[in-house]
Amino acid sequence: LSVITAALDVASLAYDQTISFSDITYNSYDRDSLIDIPKLLCDEKKNIFVSYYRSIRASFVKQLSEHNIVGISITSIAQLVPALTLCRAIRDFNSNIIIFLGGNYVTRLAVRHMKKASFLFDYIDFVSCYEGECLLASIVKSRCYSRRDVLNIVKKFGNCAIQESDKVIKLIPGNSFSAKQVSCPNFDGFPFEKYFSPVLILPISSSKGCYSNCAFCTIPSATSCKGYQVLELNSVIDRMELLSYKYKTKCFSFVDETFSIGRMIEFSKILAERKDEFYWTAETRFDRKLSTEEGRILSRAGCLKLQFGLESYNQRILDLMNKKGLFGGL
Repeated sequence: LSVITAALDVASLAYDQTISFSDITYNSYDRDSLIDIPKLLCDEKKNIFVSYYRSIRASFVKQLSEHNIVGISITSIAQLVPALTLCRAIRDFNSNIIIFLGGNYVTRLAVRHMKKASFLFDYIDFVSCYEGECLLASIVKSRCYSRRDVLNIVKKFGNCAIQESDKVIKLIPGNSFSAKQVSCPNFDGFPFEKYFSPVLILPISSSKGCYSNCAFCTIPSATSCKGYQVLELNSVIDRMELLSYKYKTKCFSFVDETFSIGRMIEFSKILAERKDEFYWTAETRFDRKLSTEEGRILSRAGCLKLQFGLESYNQRILDLMNKKGLFGGL
């Protein structure tokens, strides 16, 4: 880890950036500025990804030659410049490839800054707002090979599309999404050997949305899922068994927006009944106290770590956040 960190420090100096495992900032540009971002995409002295994508051009050109649609998900601002730099490289290679952007951050960007974000369409064709699982599956099954065909499906599902006449983003309210529409993940083709982890840890979810509505949170504004929706826990474990057998791992990370304590305990008891041996982590809230015995139940079921959302110890701040929970007045 120290060697990799040192290498990132050297790269940071060479490109006037600050690069870490979890984030990247650009010292000469403001990555939050919709004016600076287009400039940064072309600056190979300040943007390390320009030369990087050029160096791997041969390998990804070979992969892209087999497809006419590319989808890229962006969940945080740190991913925006790397993703758009990739889109620019793809566009330079083959302008006929249809490029989608989606994810939580892209949805918020399109909804709040539609006109200012129109520069995106110099590098992409469509923005998929809210959940994109059903939209992209429908496009692939329909074997769409033209932007016009894709546009019709985008409108059907309700998303952000470009008006070809004036490059203004048009927002069509997204269709309601159900947690039951989330299928078992498929990780075929992932280069697991390149991940910095001693064992393979697969992401999995047991729910969509959140049962709270904190004032600061971006989750409600970037999803069309109505309320908090959960998957049946036996079904979740069925998926874990399938993924464990297919990819030879027993380690999972729950990527739910929040996994309630009560539901985790129920999940742990079912795991014990089914005699499944898994190791897992999850994120949860300070909704109530966790007893010593409940902690033992979680531990015996393979829970290795819980991350708690703790935004503030100050009650006044918590009240302003409308954050219900153990420290929020529940």
